[in-house]
Amino acid sequence: MVVTTDKNEMKITNALWFYFFSKAIEFMDTIFMVVRKRFTQITFLHVFHHSTMLIIWWIVMTWIPGGQAWLGPVLNSTVHVFMYAYYGLSVIPSLRDKLWWKRYITMFQLIQFVLIFTHTFTGLLRGCDYPRWGQIMLSTYMIIMLLLFTNFYIHEYVTRSNDVKRRKLKTNQINQSTDDQSTNKSSKQNGVTKKHH
Repeated sequence: MVVTTDKNEMKITNALWFYFFSKAIEFMDTIFMVVRKRFTQITFLHVFHHSTMLIIWWIVMTWIPGGQAWLGPVLNSTVHVFMYAYYGLSVIPSLRDKLWWKRYITMFQLIQFVLIFTHTFTGLLRGCDYPRWGQIMLSTYMIIMLLLFTNFYIHEYVTRSNDVKRRKLKTNQINQSTDDQSTNKSSKQNGVTKKHH
């Protein structure tokens, strides 16, 4: 364990305690989802991310608070401001159709993981006073988060978007076919045969 009495380090450590407690509060989301029987919202990504963040930040705050640990919480807290603003606004029925920026929150999360990984990996390559095992833990976790959130992004915004487009196209084709059949039927009833070119 690293022990320091540096005033700046102690300020960072005190601020990080608030971040750690915010992760405990966020984990309560899962408990509320179970209580409200919202099981469709309890995905592997949700449970894994919230539980591992709580564990990792307990480790950080117990053994390696301060130092390089500040960047992740700053970026993550910024992302969460936008994310919870989105969820708060989505509760208002008249605003739901106007909230177009959900996918950009996921992009912001992915950018966050890349920045934290780059910062941490640079420390590993160039050397840093922060404990090496902490840097390895964070770098590895950022790779896992990048993979999981990229998978989520692809399924949520690429695959699902393509499925919606296919369904709309199919519906339009069916409607067009039904309209053509109706037109042909009414033309025949009026004694006129429609020629197709």
